[in-house]
Amino acid sequence: MSLSIDVLIIGSLYWDPRRQAWRGLRLRMNEVYDVRARIRYGRRSAGRDDTYTMVFSEQAAEGRAKVVRCRCDVSTPADLFIEAEYLWAAERNVAPNGSLASDWGCVALLCNPDRTTAQDLASGWVRRVSAEPGYCNIPHASGERAPVSAEGLLQISWPVMAGSSEPVPLDLLIATANHPTLVGDSRSYPTPKMIATEWRTRKAVENNRVEYFQKNVDHGIRTFEDDAIAESL
Repeated sequence: MSLSIDVLIIGSLYWDPRRQAWRGLRLRMNEVYDVRARIRYGRRSAGRDDTYTMVFSEQAAEGRAKVVRCRCDVSTPADLFIEAEYLWAAERNVAPNGSLASDWGCVALLCNPDRTTAQDLASGWVRRVSAEPGYCNIPHASGERAPVSAEGLLQISWPVMAGSSEPVPLDLLIATANHPTLVGDSRSYPTPKMIATEWRTRKAVENNRVEYFQKNVDHGIRTFEDDAIAESL
């Protein structure tokens, strides 16, 4: 039985020109859902001059993300692995090489709890990620769970569409979950002021790194702290 598979996107995978080839090859960009998601700016990215990019966080209030349908449905674990490997390659801006994780993030799976047939693929997924070097062990703040379980499952509720309580009518989701950069002994997330400050450093200004924030907002990828960040810029 074929199952629909989609990508839950919380950042530049949705709009970055460097990911256009992946979007064109693997996604149906005319089938997009706006969904609620607990996300925030929380990871210092070396590729963006140590400015902050997006992470999943149970402590975050709801924001907005995108769910985009993959061009191909899946019927076997191997089909699922292909989509996940292409997604991780797009996250790293490289060609697929069979990997699903590094020391700063990984691909995670989420199954629609109302689709019992998805559980067969989930079992194959657990076996696959258990053999992946460096998989999981994502840092998280005190008082919240890691965003990804040891079994490679994204630890969030099945998404509902923004502006309603209707669940996304699909079978499977995959997403990239990156490691947050937690602050101080309390291991807390950066404040909006701290986030904005990094976009104002000389190098970040020269390379227009605040574009990451602006493009997310322009494309409807929002966090609960966006207004406070904008006030500090």
